Amino acid sequence: MYFLEIISVSQTDGYFTHKKQTLFLSLVILAIVVMVSFMMGYKMSTSKFLPSVASQYQDNIETSTTSLPDPPISTIIPPVKGYIVYDCDDQHPGPCGGWSDRMAGIYSSYVISVLLRRHFLIRCTRSFNLSDYLVPNLFDWKYNSSILTGRSWDYQDFFSKTPNALKKDDLSNLRRLFPHDVDFVRMNLDYTERFRYFHVLPNLIPWVLELHFADIFLNFFNTFFQPTQSISQTVSKFVQNEKLLACAHITVDVKKKIIGNERYDNKEQLDLIWNLLKVMMASNYSIFVSTNSKAVRNTANTLFTNLLEVEGPILDIDKPVGGSGLVDGSRKVVTEFLILAKCDVLVLTKSGFGIMAAYLNNKTSDIYCLTTNDLVPCSRYTIYSFYPDEIFSPV
Repeated sequence: MYFLEIISVSQTDGYFTHKKQTLFLSLVILAIVVMVSFMMGYKMSTSKFLPSVASQYQDNIETSTTSLPDPPISTIIPPVKGYIVYDCDDQHPGPCGGWSDRMAGIYSSYVISVLLRRHFLIRCTRSFNLSDYLVPNLFDWKYNSSILTGRSWDYQDFFSKTPNALKKDDLSNLRRLFPHDVDFVRMNLDYTERFRYFHVLPNLIPWVLELHFADIFLNFFNTFFQPTQSISQTVSKFVQNEKLLACAHITVDVKKKIIGNERYDNKEQLDLIWNLLKVMMASNYSIFVSTNSKAVRNTANTLFTNLLEVEGPILDIDKPVGGSGLVDGSRKVVTEFLILAKCDVLVLTKSGFGIMAAYLNNKTSDIYCLTTNDLVPCSRYTIYSFYPDEIFSPV
């Protein structure tokens, strides 16, 4: 009996062991089946949320054995190849415009180079060489003619024009517009509103889409440029010596004698600016006036005995002149622009030069815009509504 009991127990243990093994194997198989089903289900479920183009691309890869289609344009960024060169030189006739025209042209040319995946360079030598006063900051944009060796090239002038490829926000047409290895282009407008219609923009240069154009210019300028050591020292010394600085930029159409929308010899309109600066001076502000008019400068010198000034003659940078006046005048233009960008109070007239300085000046306490009948408070973000013409604002 004892022996039989042992045999019975042994058989029973073997039976349970076999059952355990069978159960374990079944569980393993079941787990594998569930995992495979889950993976297939997950793949099917996620494919429903892919964009239609990407979904078609995925389906084509799975079903085709001969050739693969091009991937979705939004997911592939091609390598940088070729050059877009902003051009303002004496080799080509026609205007480049003043300071704001050139800066707007450089900015727009740069964005086009990004859209086309090109290297970007600057050749700005009309009246003065830009690199004598502003040097590259985060990357080298200086043009060197050696890039033309063995490459095709051409020049196009879009001064005060908008290329049809930008009007149609068509990247293919933009490529056809600039088909060469090196494309020189002259522009003077800010095409931000046009650029924002290009579907590749968020992937390539998102800040053009996301920022207000005052901050777009701030970002662009600080990325590209820094003043030379000499200019930087002059500006720093000028600003640091003054506790508070109230500034005005007064641009006059000398031929038409227009300031803002009226004749600049309209005493009442100019008095709006002078009266504000007198209040500032009484509050211990130092006074600085930048202008393209000798008459305005003489008036300012009469009214403010301690008026701060940058040495050098008044210069129209799009009109070539000779002699030492060109160097001193060019240096004066750049220095005054950078000083205006650091003023505590800034008074503006209808001018891209002053508007751009205000865009750079994100620490000023007060900005005022001269209108036809009044001098009103404004800001970096509202200037363009007071001066809506094509003065460094999107067109």
